[in-house]
Amino acid sequence: PASLPALDAAVAKVLADARVPGAALIVIEDGQVVFSRNYGVSDLSTGAPVVDDTLFRAGSISKSFTSIGVMTLVEEGRLSLDAEVATLVPDLAIRNPWRERDPVRLVHLLEHTAGLDDIGFRHYLLEGRDIPLSEAVDLYGPYRSRWRPGTRTSYSNAGPVIAGRVIEVISGERFQDFMARRLTDRLGMTSASWTRTPDITDRLSRSYSGDDLIEERFMDIPGRPSGSLNVTARDLARLPLLMLGRGTLDGVTYFTPATADRLETPAGNDAARAGLRYGYALGNVADTRGRTVFHGHDGSIDGFVATYAYSPRIGAAYVLMANRASDEVLEAAQLVRRYLERDVAAPVAVSQVIPERDRRAWAGQYQTLTPRRHLLAAVVGLTQWEGASFEDDTLLFKGQRRTHVGDGLFQAEGEAAPSLAIVRTDEGIRIQSGIGAHRRVPDLEMSVKLSALALFV
Repeated sequence: PASLPALDAAVAKVLADARVPGAALIVIEDGQVVFSRNYGVSDLSTGAPVVDDTLFRAGSISKSFTSIGVMTLVEEGRLSLDAEVATLVPDLAIRNPWRERDPVRLVHLLEHTAGLDDIGFRHYLLEGRDIPLSEAVDLYGPYRSRWRPGTRTSYSNAGPVIAGRVIEVISGERFQDFMARRLTDRLGMTSASWTRTPDITDRLSRSYSGDDLIEERFMDIPGRPSGSLNVTARDLARLPLLMLGRGTLDGVTYFTPATADRLETPAGNDAARAGLRYGYALGNVADTRGRTVFHGHDGSIDGFVATYAYSPRIGAAYVLMANRASDEVLEAAQLVRRYLERDVAAPVAVSQVIPERDRRAWAGQYQTLTPRRHLLAAVVGLTQWEGASFEDDTLLFKGQRRTHVGDGLFQAEGEAAPSLAIVRTDEGIRIQSGIGAHRRVPDLEMSVKLSALALFV
């Protein structure tokens, strides 16, 4: 779309075609809100329209707030990202065979590099507005590191729950009270609530799922730091505005520009140590799939879906929240992104030579090392292979062509920055992104697996 009216029409059409009952969109340019639009209804049974005061559930966007809460304590010198979780929450058991040399640290919880399983089906059934976080952390266990902490990234809703408990231990306050006092209330996010309290019930949108638009039941999850935030789109827009201001908004400084950079820049995995600057950082993930890098987070819970993203380079951002969990909502968000990037020149990756010995060593079959749950590892190990091959200095992997830009870093065609690194480890060669890792399968192992599959067939 070339204009705001065209963007409005395009987003409205996507949402209507996807039968999304209601949504709210905020668009920011030059650090200012330039467009605000509500679509559809918040309640199909009454026909109540979505208005500025309508609350949606932000889901995993809650993790962005949790990480900022941790960093405010880090700035005060009361906490360190490198602190061992076992010393911060000594009553919490995390099984980690590498603890002596590589303990689970606070940074690993926020960057999803602790190796923890994602929460299982039974955890999604947990609810309880009045369950204290001190009890909730036990409910989301047991906790076990599946690999050496600080090496690979695998998304886990469990880690930020523990990080929220750390905030309580250090601050002496309930997580939700600390977040309100130190962040959301100060930011003027008057609608923000971590539980469904009586005063927000009438303003909270209903949510829907399936082709029949069945109303979803609201669940007040006890893992609040990972996904329970309720908020209006207008109030949520204060977050990207704060990040665009590098920690300062409306003349009030909440954290330093250095903290803003740290929130956006991963440090706790092998890819980051190899020079990859973009991926999952502190409750904040970088998206390189466009003309400029956008940072932010998506969220989904109980039929709601939400996303926010911002680009410091162009001073632009957006928030989109909807009451039906649909992939088309995120497609509509991509329309907003393309509109905001309209004047940015297409990126050009400058190719660097790959030595022939590296090209031979790197080519081959790869399997993911980072399924979100350990139960999937055996199935993935036998069934999910990705071939990596080279055309001169271009890597062909997972259906994309990626240019080698030096030091084992690769940038996909049309993307704003490198998003893959090939690294050598004690365990072999890996292709790592900022959100996952694949290992090169040795030729002998590959032959055995192919033979086993052929025999099975």
